[in-house]
Formats: sequence, structure tokens, C-alpha cells
Amino acid sequence: HPSLDCYHMSADTAEEREAWIADINHTIDSMIALQDERNWAIEEAAGKGDSAEAVEAKINDLTLIQIRKMGFLLRRDDGVITTWNKKFFSIRNGFLLSYKEKESEVYPENAIPLRRCQVYENAQATKKNFSIEIVHPLLASPYVVCASNKEDMDEWIAALKWTIKQYDVQDAAL
Repeated sequence: HPSLDCYHMSADTAEEREAWIADINHTIDSMIALQDERNWAIEEAAGKGDSAEAVEAKINDLTLIQIRKMGFLLRRDDGVITTWNKKFFSIRNGFLLSYKEKESEVYPENAIPLRRCQVYENAQATKKNFSIEIVHPLLASPYVVCASNKEDMDEWIAALKWTIKQYDVQDAAL
């Protein structure tokens, strides 16, 4: 149903599907742990009598469940002929989401968990300026998108790397 946050992912094998599910469950567990840490930090700051600004700064530091970046990118679709399709993307709750419009409703079409991903600027391999390659150990091939200019590409790369780094920090703490 388009009004729900539902994501469709496909896997070639049962092992791949189970690995995706484990990755998603790990992401959810990390988000719950982060929420618990956030609540504890708020209680601690309030108990110390910290200012509202200090409490809000602490909350912002501990909030991963948010939209980090959104906008239009070209997505490379490999087939008999490689095509580039303009899609709306967001980095939300640890996922890179691409959206699709159907019957005047917009809903997530693809979701890539960013935990364990690596991000590269990739203009040479794609022969397209401002392209970004996202490599996940469970993807058969890299997921490639292209920004409209260098500034936008740099912002997307920074947002992707920031999100990935948050999971690295959380994973080290768990």
C-alpha cells in the first residue's frame, strides 16, 4: 500500500535473502539502541538542568532516524542497453531510498541498507561526470547514481559516508 513505508527487495538465493534480512534487522536493532541512548541523554541533560539548546544539541547528535539528504539523481539501469533514469532519492533511517510515482502517489521503490556500504566517486568507470558508486557486499554489482553537478555529488557522498560512519560507530559500541 503506497501510504505505508514498505520496501521491496529481491534476492537471487535464500542465503542472499537471509543476509539482507539480517542486515535490515541489525539496522533496526541499532536504531532502537540509538533511541534508548537518546532518551537516556535527554533525561540526564534535563536532570542536570542543562539549557534547552544544550538538550536539543545532544538530541541532534544522537538522532540517526531522520532524512539526511534528498533530491533528484540519475540512476543507472543496466540492461541490454544501459539507461539513466531520473529518480527522487532520500537517505532516510539508514537506507538509500529511490521513489516511484504510481497513480499520483509517490512511494519507495528501492531500499539499499547503507550499513557496510562503501561509496566512491566514479566518473571514469561510468564515463559520466558526477557519478557515485555504492558498493554493498550483498549486491551483485554496484548501485550507480549521478548528480547534476560537483557540489550536489559532494553533498550526496558526504551524506552517504556520514550515515555509514554512524553505523560503524554504533557497531563498534554494540
